[in-house]
Amino acid sequence: MDALPPLEDLDSLEDILADLERTETLEASLDESLSAHLSSPLLDNVLVQLEQLVPDVQGLEMAGLELARSVEGTAAVAERISGKVRTLDLVQSRLRESIEMVQSVQELKTAILSISVSIGRLDWETATRHLQRAMQVDPAITTSAFAESSVPTADLPMPPSQALSDYRQSLLETFLKEFEAACQERDEANTSRYFKLFPVIRAEKEGLDAYSKFICSIVHGRSKAALTQKANSLLYFSQILTPLFEQIALIVSQHQPVVEKYYGDGKMIDVVARLQTECDLQALSVLERWHEERAISKKLSESRAYRFQQLQALSQPAIVPRKTGFNAPFNTAPFRQMTNSPALTASQSAQDDDSLDPRTIDALLSEVAQISNRWQLYRKFIYSRLVHSKIPMDEDSVRQSDTLLESLAFTVSTDALIDLIEKSAFNEQLSLHLGQVYVPFETWYFRTSVEKAHTLDEADLGSQPVLSSSLDDTFYILKKVIGRALSMGSATALAAIAKSMRNILDNDFAEILARRTENQLSLVPPYSTGYRPRDEERDKRERDAQIQAIVYLNDLDQAGEYLGRIIDEMLERQGPESLQQSFFVVSEFEQASDALLSIKSTDERFRATAKSGLESLFGSLVRPRLRPMIVDCLKDMSYQLDEDSYGEAETQDLVRKRFIRHWTDLTALYKEYLTENNYLTLFSMAVNVLGRSWEGLVRNSRFTELGALRFDADLRSIISFLSSQTPLGTGALRDSFARMQQIATLLCLESADDADDLRESSGWKLSPAEMKTVQSLRV
Repeated sequence: MDALPPLEDLDSLEDILADLERTETLEASLDESLSAHLSSPLLDNVLVQLEQLVPDVQGLEMAGLELARSVEGTAAVAERISGKVRTLDLVQSRLRESIEMVQSVQELKTAILSISVSIGRLDWETATRHLQRAMQVDPAITTSAFAESSVPTADLPMPPSQALSDYRQSLLETFLKEFEAACQERDEANTSRYFKLFPVIRAEKEGLDAYSKFICSIVHGRSKAALTQKANSLLYFSQILTPLFEQIALIVSQHQPVVEKYYGDGKMIDVVARLQTECDLQALSVLERWHEERAISKKLSESRAYRFQQLQALSQPAIVPRKTGFNAPFNTAPFRQMTNSPALTASQSAQDDDSLDPRTIDALLSEVAQISNRWQLYRKFIYSRLVHSKIPMDEDSVRQSDTLLESLAFTVSTDALIDLIEKSAFNEQLSLHLGQVYVPFETWYFRTSVEKAHTLDEADLGSQPVLSSSLDDTFYILKKVIGRALSMGSATALAAIAKSMRNILDNDFAEILARRTENQLSLVPPYSTGYRPRDEERDKRERDAQIQAIVYLNDLDQAGEYLGRIIDEMLERQGPESLQQSFFVVSEFEQASDALLSIKSTDERFRATAKSGLESLFGSLVRPRLRPMIVDCLKDMSYQLDEDSYGEAETQDLVRKRFIRHWTDLTALYKEYLTENNYLTLFSMAVNVLGRSWEGLVRNSRFTELGALRFDADLRSIISFLSSQTPLGTGALRDSFARMQQIATLLCLESADDADDLRESSGWKLSPAEMKTVQSLRV
């Protein structure tokens, strides 16, 4: 039933009467329900059962009261005994604490007196042990009123806490003074003696500071002495930094076990931090002097001002055709034409007078690379010592190694502690130099080398395939540049160099080879079917130009293979110039690998450029000859044959013989000089056009039954011959002549029903309309 509304909501007499009626109805309903429950026999049964349980409950109540009365006396006795035991325990604990306190105070007093006596005897080890024993007493006891009243004597009236503090300070000052004196005198025994005493008197920080100052002074002295020498070697500055890093590495290697034994695990980090500060000071002074004595700023300005005029000239289209030959450098005509102008000649002469020497820059780059290499190896070693302080050291192998650093290459994991090296002043400055000095110089050096390789380019007609010297020269320098970048161990510098190498290979190598290919092809007039008088000198020039173009296309094809081989060797092998032997830390290996793979991706550019050049060659020199060639092969040929003419055609086999002669004349030069990949590409283009051209001629022919058989035989013989021309061209040949083979099959059919079956077979290329057209050619 719905709930009754609140009385406050009854605003009228009608609402009150309605609510009263609902209330009466509810009352009647409740009365009826209550009467039903009271009259139910189930209620009587439940009441009877409850009355039967009353005696049992009363019995349990009586038993519980009896048990409580019997236990109450025992509990009281137990409580009295427990209270006395607790009181006794409290007395015993207080007595024990008093005894321990008296013993500790007595121990403290004895230790303080012993310290005084030992100091008077200058027995520092004994004084240190007594001070250590006294400092092990609970500070609460040392500062207690009992200790302050019991420990002082007439000779030592100070409170024990003050006495211990004074003795510790006195011993610390003595140890620092004696340690410094021993360091100045290079007294190894006393240096070690006092170094071990600092942690005993809880002066680890002061001891490590004194020790760090001592070893930093050694590093400073040796580095300063090295800097006074005159720079008389191309690797002088890297040879100064190498002993600096080796010396610090040797100190860390030899002293870390001692420091961590007496001062605790991880304490060598504080020493390394001080050493790194000194290392930064010395290394930065070397780097500053290197920058000044090598005239880096001047050389950078000269490298930025260098105009690479020869590359610019080679990238221009040919102006005047010239006689070509392989006894002179390749395709230098455009450059020679440009340099004939007086203004450019004067400008070039001025540049030559002040130009940078690539050999000087190469030596400078080698020095930078060695500096970075030594630093990265030192950096990797320090990481390993900080993060894995428990790495076992093979001291014998260290002593037997020619250089210490080369024997200390460990597997490294990253940690927050590496900030000690990453944020060091020298690391930041070296990274800046690599980006602002090394990368521009390396880019200039490689680009200059590519320019020189193009200028001195010559073909090696004795090689197979025929290539030019610029290919080997360029990739020899590329391997050298990438190997040098890897040896530096800087993933950031490697990524920057990889980007520069890609741009140079694209713009100054592939693009120039493409331009030189176009220039050579422009010297060969397009094929013409008209009469052309014989001219041996002209024919030789045109043949030489074609061969030069072929050589450039071969260079592009082989460039991708050369590049892939170089990068794969550096990624996979274990040689000195490989990623596995570099000094990248683990977190940088992926970045370095990606940089190398980005260089390798340039091979796609080489392939695309080679294909574009082949298309130009094909379009101007090969394609125009294909249709006339097939027309000449079918000249005076008819496929409307009877038995006599069929036998004569089979005996003469003119189509096959003519085709072989024409094809050999057309492709002999390309087959002899082109690389396998380039020839296959050209072959695929040729057979594709050949198939379409022949199909067009077939549609204008008529065939008897024997003529269709002769046509099928001619087609098969030509396909067989073409298959023998290249073992890798069968796929292109099959696709190009698929329609022709299907046409020959249709022409040889005797029934139209068989054609329907062919149309439903897989790989069928002719449409129903084309099939009807072919079938209509039968007479």
